Formats: sequence, C-alpha cells, structure tokens
Amino acid sequence: MAVTRILIEDRMVERRAVAFADETPVGLFLDSPLIDAGPRLGSRHGAVLREAPIGMDGGFAELESRGDTVFVRLPKSNRPALGARLSLRIDAEARPGKQARASIVATIEEAQPAFDGWVAAMAADTQPMMEIAGTRDAWDEIDAAMDAALSPEVPIAGGGRLTVSRTPALTAIDVDSAGRAGRGGRGQAARALNLAAAKAAAETLALRGLGGLVVIDCVAPVPRALGPEIKAAFLNRFRALSPRKAEALAPSPFGLMEISLAWHETPIADLLLTECGEHSPPAVALYGLRQLEREAKTDRLSSLILDLPDAAYMALIEKVADIESRLNSKYGARLRIRRSPFNQIEV
Repeated sequence: MAVTRILIEDRMVERRAVAFADETPVGLFLDSPLIDAGPRLGSRHGAVLREAPIGMDGGFAELESRGDTVFVRLPKSNRPALGARLSLRIDAEARPGKQARASIVATIEEAQPAFDGWVAAMAADTQPMMEIAGTRDAWDEIDAAMDAALSPEVPIAGGGRLTVSRTPALTAIDVDSAGRAGRGGRGQAARALNLAAAKAAAETLALRGLGGLVVIDCVAPVPRALGPEIKAAFLNRFRALSPRKAEALAPSPFGLMEISLAWHETPIADLLLTECGEHSPPAVALYGLRQLEREAKTDRLSSLILDLPDAAYMALIEKVADIESRLNSKYGARLRIRRSPFNQIEV
C-alpha cells in the first residue's frame, strides 16, 4: 500500500486525520467523544460469548470493556461454549444495521489508541510522514478530503463525473461523461472514460471506507475485449491504495461491473450524516468547535462567541461548561459557546 503522508488535526474534542498516497487522499480518521464509532479497527477486547446459533459459522460476543455486541467467527471444531471468555480483535467496525466483526486472538495486548490502530491498518507496510495541521492551508486540505468523501459526485480526471449512491444492499456508481471532450470515435471515447472512471471509483471507495457489493454502470459501448481492461484498472488502483480485500468481475453485456470489497472502518458518512444525508447535530457541533479553535489560534486577542443551532447545542449541553473551561484554559478566558438566537452557526 502506498500511504506516504498522514495529516493530523487535533482539537479539544476531536482528532481528524487524512492518509495520502502522494497527493491522493485514500483514508479518513475521526475520533470524538461526541460521536460513538463503536469498537475501533484493530483494537483488542476481552469478551463473553453470548450466542452461537446452530448452522452459523460464528456467534455474538459481548465486549467486557464497552458492553457492545460483536459478531465473531468461531472455529468449526472445539467451538467455545456459551459463557466462554474470548480474546477478540476488531476486524471491521460497526455501521448502521451491522455490528462490528471480530476474530479470536491468543491474547489481549495492552490497549492501543484508536488512531494507532487506524494507522497500522492504513500503512502496515510503509512508514508515512506524520504531519500536524497547523496552518489554514493544512486545515483546508483536511476539510477538502472530508468534503470529497461526503459528496455524492466525484470528478473524473480529464472530465466527466461519478455519482455515488448507497442503498441497503449495495453501492451504485454511475459514470457520466458530463461534457467530457473525447478524441476519436465513440468507442475510443467510451474506453478512455471508463478506464479513468474505474480509477476514480477505486480512489473514492478507498477514501469513503465503503465495502460490500459495488456496481459501476459503465458508459456504452463496452465491448467484451475491453471488460478485463476496465476490471484491471479498478483492481490495480484500489489495491495500490487500500489494504482491504477486493474482487471484481469484468463488465456484463449491459455494462455493469460488480465489485466486492471487505469492510474495515466505519464509513465517514455514517459517522457524520443522518439518514437524510444532512450533517447530524454532533457533526454540526464539532464543525462549530473546530472553527472556534481555529479562530482562537489565529486571533489571539479577541473575545469569541460560538453560536450553535438548537439541535447542535443540545448535543453539547452536558459538556458545554467543561469544554468552555478547557478552551479558556488553553486560549485565555475569552471564548463562549451559546445557543444561537437565530438558530444558525457562527463564530
């Protein structure tokens, strides 16, 4: 895997990070007490086996440290009895409607921070440069990667776009020329677009942390001889960017390419967006706190007030006093957080 740099932004109540392969963002990390992501990738836990349904290759265990229920694969022989204590490693984080998945390990090592587990998963074979984001340019770089992972549209190099749509069963990706200028005939233009789209799809799926079944609707015509080339373009790019297992089929006669990706981390959209695709109240609160700290760092003299919409303020209400105290200890007694009189966010 080609992770070369990890850019980190630490704030009072969150840590965000972006992993880059050269200039391409390929992975995102978010950790905050305001957003419960469940047990994190790579973490190890003691657990008790609570269910082991007959006919299933696994069962359900309760983590002793958190109380979460996770799915764990069980050996076909010498299956542990109900109530047995297990040592587990989290192999895939939870996502809406799906519990975290774990495997049995020999021992529980000393607990590691969630960030360290993410780095180990993203850059197992490399030693990326670690960089702390301390300037507006670096903050903008992180914001841009996060925004790209949440946008339904993805630009394709050379023109055109992808539209990414998630359903409970699969992720659908539509390829659109969107006015792309093509050279040669229709077939040559479609070939160039589909190859570029396959690479763009690999990059955005890696960045968003999406797994499971993916279907790409290629642009016609897709002759049989071109199918393996499009498949190889996707797999080569994805495997260069992500440690997750990936399989794909050449596009069907209808131009649909099926892909299967292993799940690892919770997709960033599942942490920050509601089912309607809007930013959740905790996500809005984190955005406001981030802007407040950025302003406090660049403007070291002014008194600053963060106004939050009602729902975002309520997501913080039990922590407002503590957060204000910690902020003022760091930046001086000049920062306040309050409910917006106009139900909008503003510093």
